Amino acid sequence: MPRLGRRLFLQAAAVSVLAPSLIAPKAFAAPAPPPKGGIIALDWALAANALALGADVTGVPSTAYYNRATVEPALRPDTVDVGLLFTPNFEFIDELSPRLILIPPRLGQMLPFLRRIAPVEVVDLASNGTATLDAATAALIQIGTLTGRDPQPVIAEAETTLTEAAAALARHRGKPFLLLTLADDRHLSVFTAESFEGQVMARLGLVNDWTRGAFFGSRATVALDELAQHPEASLLVLDAAALNGLSGSSPGGLFWEALPAVREHRTRLLPALLEDGGLPSAIRLARLLAETLA
Repeated sequence: MPRLGRRLFLQAAAVSVLAPSLIAPKAFAAPAPPPKGGIIALDWALAANALALGADVTGVPSTAYYNRATVEPALRPDTVDVGLLFTPNFEFIDELSPRLILIPPRLGQMLPFLRRIAPVEVVDLASNGTATLDAATAALIQIGTLTGRDPQPVIAEAETTLTEAAAALARHRGKPFLLLTLADDRHLSVFTAESFEGQVMARLGLVNDWTRGAFFGSRATVALDELAQHPEASLLVLDAAALNGLSGSSPGGLFWEALPAVREHRTRLLPALLEDGGLPSAIRLARLLAETLA
């Protein structure tokens, strides 16, 4: 067969083989149905605790915020976003046919509506309004009982992580620090010694240099000039861009640059952390501090 004729023959043969796949309509996989029969946690901290236990969490409010600010434990890829934190979509929740719904005390007004869908349990990560490590442990045990999961591995992990982080930070023991995050372009939120995060710092041997009270919960909203009153304290700045969408993790500018900790390079940026998030947050904060300061 002449060379040109042979080439045309092979091309025609190839087209005849491929033609059915080229002409036939393309098959698209149907979207996977939403997971049903699992647990819905209408609070990011409760979701994190349930996930840490290995529970089957299928619905969470504002999943994008959870992924950005809580980070770990990670949500399942098919976790359904059930609406906003304080205004969840009851229709979405009903469609998921959950076997259990977990809510924090502040959503107690929703109990009559949610109980028409599934059993509801209120879990409080605080004790008398104050988030503590003991209260976090008690809440984890409660969630473990409700979900049929053993809480002891997570409790043991928290204790081990705190102990190992304290050892890694031994050279910083007794040194003053301020843990804070950017509130807006002119103010910062400082975690007090009484805050959940402040208690974790104390377990690690770090001194919280903020001795005044809080203005909101366990945090004090302060202007830059107030930070200047703590010249010896190193600054630990949680990533604000992940938490509240602000464009930066520090105010910047002349006043910020003039702070002793900034000028002397005693400022450290930490990734996002879910505040008052129970033992998973304590584990993450201890690990982040050890990695950043060790």
